Amino acid sequence: MILLIPLFAVVGALIASRRPEHPLGWIFCALSLLFCLEFLTEQYADRGILTAPGSLPAVLPVAWVQSWMLWVFWPAGIALFLILFPTGRPLSSRWWPVVWLAIAFAGTMVVSSALHPGPLSDPMRSKGYISYNFQFFNPTGVPGSERFLMLPDTLARMGSYVLIVIAAVGLVIRLRRSTGEERQQLKWIAYVGSAIFLDVIAFIALDTKGQHALADLAFTALILLILVGIPTAAGIAILKYRLYDIDLVINKSLVYGALAIFISVVYVAIVVGIGSLVGTGGKPNLGLSILATALVAVAFQPVRERLQHVANRLVYGKRATPYEVLSRFSQRVADVYSSEDVLPQMARVLGEGTGASRADIWIRLGDAIAPVASWPIGYGLAPAPVDITGQLPTSVPGIGRILPVRDQGELLGALSINKRPGEAPTPVEEKLLADLAAQAGLVLRNVRLTAELQARLTEISRQAVELRASRQRIVATQDAERRRLERNIHDGAQQNLVALTVKLRLAAKLARRDPQRARASVKALEDESDQALITLRALAQGIYPPLLREQGLAAAVRAEAGKLPVPVTVAVSHLERYAPEIEAAVYFVCLEALQNVTKHARASQVEINLRFIGHELSFEVTDNGAGFDVVKDAGGSGLRNMIDRIEGMGGRLVIRSQANGGTTVSGTVPIGAMEAVS
Repeated sequence: MILLIPLFAVVGALIASRRPEHPLGWIFCALSLLFCLEFLTEQYADRGILTAPGSLPAVLPVAWVQSWMLWVFWPAGIALFLILFPTGRPLSSRWWPVVWLAIAFAGTMVVSSALHPGPLSDPMRSKGYISYNFQFFNPTGVPGSERFLMLPDTLARMGSYVLIVIAAVGLVIRLRRSTGEERQQLKWIAYVGSAIFLDVIAFIALDTKGQHALADLAFTALILLILVGIPTAAGIAILKYRLYDIDLVINKSLVYGALAIFISVVYVAIVVGIGSLVGTGGKPNLGLSILATALVAVAFQPVRERLQHVANRLVYGKRATPYEVLSRFSQRVADVYSSEDVLPQMARVLGEGTGASRADIWIRLGDAIAPVASWPIGYGLAPAPVDITGQLPTSVPGIGRILPVRDQGELLGALSINKRPGEAPTPVEEKLLADLAAQAGLVLRNVRLTAELQARLTEISRQAVELRASRQRIVATQDAERRRLERNIHDGAQQNLVALTVKLRLAAKLARRDPQRARASVKALEDESDQALITLRALAQGIYPPLLREQGLAAAVRAEAGKLPVPVTVAVSHLERYAPEIEAAVYFVCLEALQNVTKHARASQVEINLRFIGHELSFEVTDNGAGFDVVKDAGGSGLRNMIDRIEGMGGRLVIRSQANGGTTVSGTVPIGAMEAVS
């Protein structure tokens, strides 16, 4: 037993070296020293007084020191440890009187033992639990002091054990109020304390019923729990070495302890109980032993599963074990087909499995990741998207723990959890989070592919709607143009022709009465017919200019540019002849741009570039005029018609402008676009 006492010193030294401000490290060192001194003085006095009387010097002073040394640290030291664990401070300032009371009780018992007259022995020696019984009278005993020392000593002894109970209650209160790391620390000492409590109950029951051999065994186990269990549990808790695996330790202890009780009960019930009924006379019965073994073997697995379930509920509460979480995750993912369902299910499994207050599933979108599913649903605002550079940031504001999800080395997203205030993920939960992240890679890849496909379909649908609207606008524009031509013909050329017809009839009548005046009238009609011809030619050029049809796009644009009142530079590169529809679209867009320059730009210079590059006909009209607000004026009919003309050819048109910075109209039309969009 003496070999176990230095364990307090080892744990105390470790705590004191790493946490020198923590009083429990120094208390453990002092307890180990006092244990050793008490044991050495007891052995020294035992040999010098009982085993070999007179063989050692100063035996009586050593026996006197040994008679009161135990009360320096027992039992008040246990209460002190429970009050100060695990932070080194009491639960609150109201608990400091309990600390000082424990110290006062220890001092009272030391003084009482040091001054009590009579032999240096203890009444518990007769039961073998306290080791000294020296029939020497106390050299410092004060005659008659027992009358005034008995009451304080009795109160101190009883009060010390009461303080242990009070300190244990305080530890339970601290456990109920604690969160996070401190709660896990308290679980260790609570685990050992529960074992000590059960052992004490067993010891009292066995000793009361006269089962002294079993009681001695229970007492030995109690000493081992105190000398080994308390310092080990305290050292693990305070130094935080694999702190959170206590859940696994408790779980296995409950299962295998309950299994041991089950096997013992079955065996005793069959072998002893049935053996007594059939009259075996207390002798071993091979048949009953085989029957008990068979029943245990048959019932072992069902009982173990049931006990495991009960232990899981006791340890993990409503949460499932990590294995059950992974199994449930795989099953739910296999049963769900749509991304709208699989991601919320994943978030729910993650949150329930880790006991988190919030769980989020993130998906990578370009150079950022954004939350797409959360649990509980509707719990607060979703975190903001986070920019990434190929690697996930180690910490994200507002997120307690985030772990990347990869597949084939590619970052696809992340899983994140937020624990309750004051709590931190345990190693078991960290392992569960890592396992879920490993399984979620393929799921997120499929979800992302589905999302990309849906985005492409949405974009195609949008383009189809825009194309349909563009064609409708083109048809409407063509109808409007046809009506304009009808008005122009009606109001212009038709009126000229009608007037010319009327005048011809008058000239015919006048020729019979006054030939001289008829010749003058016919001469005037020639001028009017020339004017009508000019009007018709202008109308024809508005529909499809003859120069564009005969000489091509470059010549037609140069001709129109020459009519502007401002200098216009036309640059042409690798231009050929193209389909009439393409040339007409580019020509009329350039013409509209030049008309806008004349009407609105107040420019002093215009540049036009026409070129053929990479199977695309490109054009650009740039001026240095006043510019305009493109966003505000984008809905105008002129700009809208220009865009529709080019997009109708399968091309694209871009209009850039800024105040006092000029305007640029640029576009490209792929050759063969008419076949592509027809």
